[in-house]
Amino acid sequence: LYRVSAEGGKPEAITTVEKPETGHFWPSFLPDGRHYVYLAWSGEAANRAVFAGTLGSRDKTRLMAAESNAAYAPSTGSSAPGYLVFHREATLFAQPFNAKKLALAGDPVHIADQLGFSATNGRGNFDVSQNGALVYFQGGGGAAGSGRGQTQTGAVFGWSDRTGKQLGMAGEQGTYGDFDLSPDGRLIAITRQDAGPGADIWVIDWE
Repeated sequence: LYRVSAEGGKPEAITTVEKPETGHFWPSFLPDGRHYVYLAWSGEAANRAVFAGTLGSRDKTRLMAAESNAAYAPSTGSSAPGYLVFHREATLFAQPFNAKKLALAGDPVHIADQLGFSATNGRGNFDVSQNGALVYFQGGGGAAGSGRGQTQTGAVFGWSDRTGKQLGMAGEQGTYGDFDLSPDGRLIAITRQDAGPGADIWVIDWE
C-alpha cells in the first residue's frame, strides 16, 4: 500500500509485503484518519488476514483471519465501540470493534446474505459511510462478474436497515460494477456500462 500527497508528488510505501503474503489490498481508514485496516492476501488460505496499520509507522496489528475487505461502522451511541464490517463468502457480518484499542470484541452479527464478492482477491461489494450507512451489492456471490472493475447486468441498488429489512431502492436497474458511498450517505458513485465497450463512472443522487 502507498500514500501520496493530495497535491501530488512521489508515492510513499506504508506497508511491506512479507512472506507468505502476496499482496495488501482494500485499505479503509478508521475515524482518526491515521489508522487503517487492510487485507493481507496469500496463496495459502490459512495466512489471509485483516490487519490494522498506522500512518508513519510500520507497526501492524492482526485483527482476524479473513478473506475479506473490512470497513468501520460507527456505533449509534457516542461512547460505544463501533463495528468492523466484513464478509465470509457471500454472508456479511459486523463485529464490535474498538477503533482506539484496535481490538475486536464479542461475536460477529449477521447482516445480509447473497453478497457479491470476488473469490480471487477477497473483495466484497460493500461500503460504510462515516455516519454508519451501509451499501452493498446483493447477488452473484463469488461469480466472475462480481469482481472489482467489472460489471453485472440487471443490477439495482437498495437500502436495508440494521436488521436486514429492505427499505427501498436507490437508482434504476442497469449494468453496474464497482461503487462507493459518499460520507453523508447521499451520493453513490458507480461504474456504469452503456452500449459499447468500456464503462464510465456515474454519481447517483438517490434522494
